[in-house]
Amino acid sequence: MEGKFSRHFYRSMESQQMQSSGDVRKLRVVKPINHGAKILSLGRPNGNQDWFWDPLRESGLHDLVYLGYATVPHAVLMTLCERWHPETSTFHMPLGEMTVILDDVACLTHLQIEGRMLTHGKKMPKHEGAALLMRHLGVSQQEADKICGQEDGGYISYPRLRDLYTRYLGRANLLADTEDPEELEELERVRTYCVRCYLLYLVGCLLFGDRSNKRIELVYLTTMEDGYAGMRNYSWGGMTLAYLYVELAKACRPRDRALGGSVTLLTA
Repeated sequence: MEGKFSRHFYRSMESQQMQSSGDVRKLRVVKPINHGAKILSLGRPNGNQDWFWDPLRESGLHDLVYLGYATVPHAVLMTLCERWHPETSTFHMPLGEMTVILDDVACLTHLQIEGRMLTHGKKMPKHEGAALLMRHLGVSQQEADKICGQEDGGYISYPRLRDLYTRYLGRANLLADTEDPEELEELERVRTYCVRCYLLYLVGCLLFGDRSNKRIELVYLTTMEDGYAGMRNYSWGGMTLAYLYVELAKACRPRDRALGGSVTLLTA
């Protein structure tokens, strides 16, 4: 989309900055929240580590690893927000109406577009979020309560999740050559938590980017209840598109200043 319409977009932005009758128009700035750089800078196991890559392939989310952008064209995204009509979920362009559809999502991201959907927007209570952290990420009750207490709900901050992932990855590397039975059990456990942290970070950054640029919803951990293969039962493409539509509807409001969701779909 960017290649075909970028000339018009940038011309539109330039025209808004021109002086008219000696007055300079005040521009409304919308900040696209791009978390692609977070994924690109996140460390991964060296070499061909099947324990890490096989679960990602099994979940159907493996291709997201290579999807994020370190930077995004803010002028293009701002112009798209201005031309978005939430009543029809379309961009009103000089050539007519256009939008992002499920086929686009499947083509660009290789995500599953059929299956179950999760409900977004409903705030998860702190005790439910803490239970998910303990069950799926091996966090102690005290630490889980602290995490959800700081975020006032079922959320975890990007830095805290990154720290958890780094801790588990470091421990997994340390125990990689062990032959002790107890340490082998611990190795299996920390590898599982490491992969789950990475998957949560992946979807929280690239598919459901939070407009506050601070945290990830823990509800996505519920997709891991039936194992990595069970994650394929969810329409990740459908959820991503629905989330983006909601974010665009918010971003086109006069007083809104941020655009969350998968900005990759608008720039790829």
